[in-house]
Amino acid sequence: MKLGNYLKEERNKKNLTQQQVAEKIHVSRQTISNWENEHSYPDLESLVSLSDLYEVSLDRLLKGDQQIVTFYSDLAKVNRKTTIIFYFFYFLNVLLAPMTIFFDFFYDNTGVTPFSVLLHGGLTINLFFLIMFKLLLTSDTFSKINIRNSLFFIGIFSVILISFAYFSNLENSIDDYIKLGFSLGEYAFMSVKSLSVLMLFLYPRSIKK
Repeated sequence: MKLGNYLKEERNKKNLTQQQVAEKIHVSRQTISNWENEHSYPDLESLVSLSDLYEVSLDRLLKGDQQIVTFYSDLAKVNRKTTIIFYFFYFLNVLLAPMTIFFDFFYDNTGVTPFSVLLHGGLTINLFFLIMFKLLLTSDTFSKINIRNSLFFIGIFSVILISFAYFSNLENSIDDYIKLGFSLGEYAFMSVKSLSVLMLFLYPRSIKK
C-alpha cells in the first residue's frame, strides 16, 4: 500500500480529521492533505510524529512502498549535498555583499560599467540560490522543484535590474517615467544588498540539522 493511502487509513481508524492531525504534529491541514494525496512526502521528523500518533511502527508505515523507502534513503544523500551547496552560496554572499557596498560607496559616480553589472547581477542571482537552498534545508515537506521556472525567474529579475542600471546613465535626459523606473531600480538594488547583509547574520544559525 502506498504511504499516502496508509496515512489516510490510519487517520480514519483513529477518527481524526486532517485538521486535528495537523494540530497535533504542528503542520498545516494542507500539508496533511498533500501527504495523503502523495503530492509530497513528510520529512523524517514528521514521519516519526505520525508513527507515534497512529501507534504504528515506522517499518509498518513504509512496508510495501519501495518508492518511499528509496526516497528516504536518497534524501539523506541529497541533504548532505544541499548543505554543501548552500554553504558555497553563503560564503559567496559573504564576499559579494561587502564588495557591492564598497563599490557603490566609492564609485557611485562612475556610471554603469561591465564590472558593476556583473557585481550586482552576481549578487542578485547568488541571493536567489541562497534562499532557494535555505528553503530546501528547512522545508517541512519535500516536493519537486521546477528548476525551469526558477531559472526563468532569475532571468527576468536580472534583466529588470540590469535595465534599471542602464537607464541610470540617462537620468538627466529622460522623462519622469524613466526616472521613476530608475528610482525603483535603486530601491531594488538596496533591497537586495540589505537582504544579503542580513543573511550573513541569520542564515547559518537556523539550518535544520
